[in-house]
Amino acid sequence: MFIKASEMDSYPKNQIMILCTGSQGEPMAALSRIARREFPNIDLIPGDTVILSSSPIPGNRAAIELVVNRLTRLGAIVIENSAENKIHTSGHASQEEQKVLFTLLKPKFFMPMHGEYRMLKTHGETATKVNVKPQNVFVIANGDQIEMHNGVAKVGKRVEADAVFIDGKDLSGQANNVIRERNVLSRDGLIAVIISIDSQKNKMTANPRIISRGSFYVKDSTSTISEIIGIVSEAVSGVLKSAKPTFGGIKNAVKETLSPYIFRVKKRNPLIIPVILNKK
Repeated sequence: MFIKASEMDSYPKNQIMILCTGSQGEPMAALSRIARREFPNIDLIPGDTVILSSSPIPGNRAAIELVVNRLTRLGAIVIENSAENKIHTSGHASQEEQKVLFTLLKPKFFMPMHGEYRMLKTHGETATKVNVKPQNVFVIANGDQIEMHNGVAKVGKRVEADAVFIDGKDLSGQANNVIRERNVLSRDGLIAVIISIDSQKNKMTANPRIISRGSFYVKDSTSTISEIIGIVSEAVSGVLKSAKPTFGGIKNAVKETLSPYIFRVKKRNPLIIPVILNKK
């Protein structure tokens, strides 16, 4: 007997069962909202039993644990699927149910959708066991095209279907410098090298200063910083002693000499930004 949530108070508590979404810890699903006490007309009370008749999808375990902890704090008894309980209920049709569908619809062509490759392949094999010819089953990947014309279907040309990174309002999909630099920053961090020079005398006026963000902790790397200062000083001095020293030459020399050293000692390729302060 189905009733409205607003009618729940008219029935004994032990005669009410709620079927709801949220088996994977989705934040806006009913179970998550119930666990946060945000769902209208439904409030868990100590002693209520919550059964998760599902298995965690890889990657969702943390979200599920959060919901389970919240339910437990409310006093609920939470039962999950396990080797002992075996209460998993699939959300997908069984093979026999799929065969019934193929028998009723009698498709000439079939393209399995949604799932890992092995799942798509198995679904296609189910179709061939009923009434679909093997050559009319298309197990494809993102970017493949199925061309349909005059009752005939076939695999067409592939198109680019990789992830497209965008920056702000730039929807061109081109890998610009901003995106590339963000990728480097996320992996290896940034090192700023501040160099003070006197361009009139072609010499350095102070030792280089090193600022590291997301690459390594400066206070715990005293010897590394000393080595970096020595490498940068030597590189800058070499450019300043050349026939035609330029700011561009100094920056390139710093990057080319510092990058291999950082990778050797820290196993990182940080974004290196030389900053030149010139005394005029």
